[in-house]
Amino acid sequence: MKKKNILLKILSGTLLCLFIFTGTSVALTFNVYNDAGISGDDISTWEGSGASFNADYEDATAPEGTKSFETVSGNWAGWGVAHEPTPVDLSAYDEGELKFWIKAESNVTIEIKVEDHAGGQEPVNISATTSWQEMTIPISTFTLGGVDTSNIKMPFAATIGVAETFYIDDVRWMADVELQLDSIEVFPSSATVPSGLPRRFIAKGYTEESMEMSINPDWSTTGGIGTVSPSPGSYTIFTATDIASGQVVAS
Repeated sequence: MKKKNILLKILSGTLLCLFIFTGTSVALTFNVYNDAGISGDDISTWEGSGASFNADYEDATAPEGTKSFETVSGNWAGWGVAHEPTPVDLSAYDEGELKFWIKAESNVTIEIKVEDHAGGQEPVNISATTSWQEMTIPISTFTLGGVDTSNIKMPFAATIGVAETFYIDDVRWMADVELQLDSIEVFPSSATVPSGLPRRFIAKGYTEESMEMSINPDWSTTGGIGTVSPSPGSYTIFTATDIASGQVVAS
């Protein structure tokens, strides 16, 4: 990790150097289908004959919201959320999971797949019952099958091979991602602080990919230059109390 020193000029002649060393885990969610809509540009459907599709099926039993996606199959049918012509990069979810809810009018097998823009796909068969079940499929199941998650065309697709009705709800990709701090910025980047007066400083952390991350460092001072409060936190109030040299440190 690169260390970035922020130098602040203080009226008393104090030199403040801030070093932040931290990391944090964040929960990422990419919603593919729910009551709010879809992630992509369109919904693609396919069928043998006599199928119908309703993405806004009013469903009082829906696990999320009040609607689910109803598919009525004449002999075989399926649908998927399509990102075309521009694929979506979901590689941040490689260590995560595809989650969704499913039920059917009878116990049937449903094929679930993810497809990249080059045609790479990996189907997974699941068993749907007459009660809502939350399904979880590791994303590694698809990547090991050759799917390029940085170039996703269809983040979810479901197909049934018989004449039956099934329902899908709350489709999303999820992952807990450990963000590693690469650099920090402190605002303001320079300041003049008269002795006895407070000054607020804010610390922001960034990953190597320039993604801002939440940090709550402990703040302290050296050299008897003044006090800081609160600590820990994403910001602190520094009060210069003496003409001296020292540091305000976030760690």
